[in-house]
Parts: sequence; structure tokens; C-alpha cells
Amino acid sequence: MIDFHRHFHPSYDKLPRHENLTIWWATTDPLEYGMYTGDNRSPHGYGILPKAGSEEKIVRSIEERLIEDDLGYIGEIGIDRRFENIERQTEFTYVLLEIAIAHLRPVAFHFNTDIPTVLNICRSAKNKIPMIFHNYTGSVESAKELYASGIFISIGPRLWKKETKLGKRIDELSIPVLLETDYTGDDEKEYLRLLEEHYRWFARRTGASFDSIVEKQHELSSLFQNHPAGG
Repeated sequence: MIDFHRHFHPSYDKLPRHENLTIWWATTDPLEYGMYTGDNRSPHGYGILPKAGSEEKIVRSIEERLIEDDLGYIGEIGIDRRFENIERQTEFTYVLLEIAIAHLRPVAFHFNTDIPTVLNICRSAKNKIPMIFHNYTGSVESAKELYASGIFISIGPRLWKKETKLGKRIDELSIPVLLETDYTGDDEKEYLRLLEEHYRWFARRTGASFDSIVEKQHELSSLFQNHPAGG
């Protein structure tokens, strides 16, 4: 299976590994970047929360990591209206997006802002690099518009845990969808159960087989890692 977005627990001193599972790890603080040392299997996300300061230093650190790490990508980054200075957050997002384009690496976004802003960002990088809208919970209509603008939506268990509108309409999506857990805990058995349950929920709601969902997620993960524009 593939998990397109997971965080590691602060208590971990190395990344957990599971057979037949590829995890797209994500970070939100430069202090987490060192966790990838010695790992040669999983995609390594280098990200930062929108509320962070010292942007110039962070940008330099992320770019240095991408140069050194063949498995590195940028994530998670983005815009969150809960934090101050949306204009500066937006500028920072564009700066990091340009770095991703320069190094031909994927980007995983955290967005809590209006869809037109997201669409403008996506269109500026369409067909240049793979882009992921992590933990998407918006409408079916916006999801299709986002995909047409160059970004894939990734959905997590919150869609069915909270019985969201998108969760109830997920069978109406006629676009590729990525599956993630956004797991932040330290119980690996619980984590594996959650991931499998998420896959089985998606299979039931879309009328596809579990195996075909697994195959499609692997196909997309490979595509993102090996082709700059994600197909």
C-alpha cells in the first residue's frame, strides 16, 4: 500500500518501516529533517508550517536538503488563514514552489484558504511538477477543477470518521484520488489498521476492488517519484 501523507511521532528516533508499504513522510519543522538520515526507501518531505518565521534560512535549508536527498520533496507547505499575514504566507509558498520546480520535485500542500488562491498557485506550476493537496475535504466540483489545474487531491480518514459531504459523494469523483492517513501517533498496529480501513472504505464507496485500489496508488506513487510532471 501507499500512504501519501504521514508524520512521525516526536518520540521516534528513526523512521518505522513496514513491508509492502511506502510512506510519503511529511514534516512541518526543520528540526524534524534529521529523521531521514539513513533511510533510502521512503519519500522525504521537507516542510514548514505557515506560522513559522526566519523564512530565508528555512528556504536555504530546504533547498540544501533537496540537493543532497534524491528522495526529497517539499511538504508540507501552504497557506492557512488561521495564522497571520496571508500575503506573506502566499509569497513564501510561491518561493518554495519555484524551488520545487527548479529541482523537479513534488510538492504536498496544506491549504486552508479560498479555492481561487489555490487554483492560481496550481496553474503556475501545472505540468512542471507533481502537486498534492493534502487532506482535502472540499467539494467534488472543486476537486475536479483543482485536478484540471494540475493538482491531485489526497483524502484521509476524516472523510468517513466525520461523515463529511465529500465522503458521502466520493463515488462522484471521476479523477485520480490519493489516499493518506495524516497519522501523527506512535502506535504502529493502530496505524496499519487505520490505513487498511481507509483503503477498504474507499474501495466500497467507489465500487472498486481493494487490490485495484492498491495497484492504482502504487502506480501514482511511482509516477510522482519518477516523472517530474506526474504524468
